[in-house]
Amino acid sequence: MAERLKRYRPLGVSIPTIPTVDYVATGRAQARAMAPIQRGLDSMTDFALKKFEEKALIEGAEYGAQNAPTKQQLQDAQGDIEDLVPGDQTTVFGRAARKAALQSMTTNFEMSAREQMVNLRIQAQRENMDTATFTEQSNAIIDGYTSTLQDISPSAALNFRATMATVGNSALLAHSNKLLANQKEQDKATAADNVDLIINGRPDDLYDGSLSDIFEQGSTPKSATQDYVSMTEKIETQRMSVIDMATEIGDSAFLTSKLKAFDEKVDELYATSTSGWLNQAPAERLHQLSTGQITDTRFADIWSNMTTDQQQTASLYARQQLRDIEATNTSLSQAAERKRTETSESLLVSITDRRLKNEDYSQELAQLKVVDGSAWIDISSQIRSDGAIDDPSTVANLNLASVDGLLTMDMVRKAYGRGNLSNPTFLTMQDKVKSGRNEAHREAMTFVKNSLLPDVAVADFTILSDDSDTKRIARQVADIENRLIQAAKATPDLNRFDFVQPLVKAFQVTEEDVLKAKKEAAQKRFDSLVEQGFLTKNATPQDAIDFVNRQSYGQTQKDSLNDGYRLLMD
Repeated sequence: MAERLKRYRPLGVSIPTIPTVDYVATGRAQARAMAPIQRGLDSMTDFALKKFEEKALIEGAEYGAQNAPTKQQLQDAQGDIEDLVPGDQTTVFGRAARKAALQSMTTNFEMSAREQMVNLRIQAQRENMDTATFTEQSNAIIDGYTSTLQDISPSAALNFRATMATVGNSALLAHSNKLLANQKEQDKATAADNVDLIINGRPDDLYDGSLSDIFEQGSTPKSATQDYVSMTEKIETQRMSVIDMATEIGDSAFLTSKLKAFDEKVDELYATSTSGWLNQAPAERLHQLSTGQITDTRFADIWSNMTTDQQQTASLYARQQLRDIEATNTSLSQAAERKRTETSESLLVSITDRRLKNEDYSQELAQLKVVDGSAWIDISSQIRSDGAIDDPSTVANLNLASVDGLLTMDMVRKAYGRGNLSNPTFLTMQDKVKSGRNEAHREAMTFVKNSLLPDVAVADFTILSDDSDTKRIARQVADIENRLIQAAKATPDLNRFDFVQPLVKAFQVTEEDVLKAKKEAAQKRFDSLVEQGFLTKNATPQDAIDFVNRQSYGQTQKDSLNDGYRLLMD
């Protein structure tokens, strides 16, 4: 058997100490070394998570906005409407989708609600809706959208209601102001109608109390049952009514305009009453106005109620109306006289024409007797002494008067009555009278006369008897006029001026010829004045001019004669 080892016992020899390890310090040292690395890893993790969260937020918001349910979809939903809202409350994506969906829904709901509010205001204005009904319908719009949001997000519903309540209150205020303005306009229109009744009355006379009624009735005399009430008092009472009605409107411009219309109507009625009274017997009543002794009791009442200014204004108006009436009557008389003259001239032309054609003219003659007795006597005398021939001087003078636009049917008729015109010439002269009323004809013949007879004055007819050359030219002028009249009959739209120009040019009258003829004619007139004793033998052309200026000639005639005498001074 092996010998058992002896129990250990110290031998007195020291054994070196085994070194110990400080694991805590080591761990701290390792931790310090790893800390920067760990922070870097944590930062990288946070960055990655943040980027992931940002991406989830963006994608969730886009998803929620794109898939937000409409109000109609929510109303049509059969189950829990929460299921229609995209997203959830547990993930970043879900929360972002839900939030975006709620924002989109709220925005869309608000836009729709505002549009309905606008339509409600339009309907309210069209139907003149009262404020209670407007408020009820406005709240119905807001409640409809709010109740839908309430089931999904109470906070979103609360915000929506707050926003739309402000919109609804603004709409209600605007509608209330519109109703108030409409009512004010209606009150103004009613007041205007009532004021107009006072001022102008009604055409059917169903309104009693207008200003016209006051003027019709006059002052109320004193009786056993009532005191005297003057027109002025009645007018003032109605004026106060106008003020009261206009004041209720609260429009100062309206009050001013209506009072102005009222006062103008009063002045107008005073004026027309005065005019109507005066026109009944102008001479007598003008005297009564000037003396103040008015015998008509009704108008005396009206006159006594006027102020001094109103009396003056009414009197001036009445007098002007009287002058206007007289002018109108005169104008009517002149028009009737022109008509009578035209008829007489037409009958004379017809009688002459029928005589030349050996036709019966008894009917025209009988009509002329009724229309123009004087013309009938002249033509009847001529008919009884038939066979007259033309007197050259008479024909020349009438032709010259025609050229100057002064020929009248009375001149022709009298010359014919004296037996100085033949029937054909009488008819020709009648045509000239009619043509002379045409402005284009007068202008054309003035050109002819000024070109061919520049120095023959209108009233200087004696020259035609003494100067054969002047008579010859006068006959040429008359011939041009006859041709012009016939051409105008054939061509009504004839350019008369163009027609006479070549005829005048055919005589080849130069400017020297015209001046020579003027000077010769002036010299003959001057010599004639000396021979007749109007001028002395040693008189000068200036003396002749002074003589002309002292005569009662027209200015045109004076200028024509004096131009000729001035040529003698050269």
